[in-house]
Amino acid sequence: MGRVINPRGTSGSGKTWLVRQVMAASRGAGAVAEPLCREGRARPIGWRFAYPSDRRPLAIIGHYEATRGGIDTIPKTDGGLDEAFRLADALAADGHDVLMEGYQLSGEVERTVALSQAQRARGARLHVLWLDVLLERCVQNVMARRRAGRAARPSVERTARAGHDALGKACQVLQHAGVDVERLDTAEALHRTLAWLDLDPAAREGSGEGPLAVGQSHEIAGSPHTGSTSTRSVEG
Repeated sequence: MGRVINPRGTSGSGKTWLVRQVMAASRGAGAVAEPLCREGRARPIGWRFAYPSDRRPLAIIGHYEATRGGIDTIPKTDGGLDEAFRLADALAADGHDVLMEGYQLSGEVERTVALSQAQRARGARLHVLWLDVLLERCVQNVMARRRAGRAARPSVERTARAGHDALGKACQVLQHAGVDVERLDTAEALHRTLAWLDLDPAAREGSGEGPLAVGQSHEIAGSPHTGSTSTRSVEG
C-alpha cells in the first residue's frame, strides 16, 4: 500500500512549488507522467508517474499546467474535495504513493481523519506536512505572483491571515485525532517528501518547470460526480 503525503500551508507558502520540485525529481529518476483523465474534462484530474524500476508509482492529484495547481483545479462540478479524497484513497489502496495539496485543504478535517484511518487500516500512513512560513513572507509571495499593486495588499493580507488561522486550527484538531502532522519549513518538507518517495534531490537540479514527459493516459474509476472514465492521449 502507498503512503499519502499532504503538504498544507497558507497561500504563498510554497505548496505548489514543492509538488513541482517532486515532479522534476521524478522526471530525473526516469519517470514517465501519465495523465489521469475523465471524459468531458479538458484537463487531467491528476498525474501518475511510472518509474522504470520496481518502486511504487506516484500519483499527484490535480493538474499543474497553470499557476494554481493541485486539488484547487478540481471544480465542484467534478466532485471538488470529495473527489480529491476519493481518488487519493483509491490510488493509495491500489499501491500508489499519493501527493495532494491545495488551498482548499487549509481548514479541512473530517475527510482527512477518515483517510488517515483508512490508511492505518491498510498498514500505511497519511502524512500532513504543516508548512511553517511567516505570514508576511506568504503575503509577499502572493503579491509577486499576482503582480499586484499596493492597493491590493490589504485584501491579500486578510485572505492570508484567514487561511493561516484556519490552517493552524485544523492541524491542531488533526493532531488530537491521531493524524500524523509535522510542522516544517517548506525546504524541510520537500526533503522529507523526497526521502519518503526515495527520490534524489539532485535529480531536480536544472530540470526547471518544463513540460511533462507524457506517456499513455492511465484509466481511473468513474465516480457519481464525474460520470464515466475515458482514456485519451495527451500531447506533451
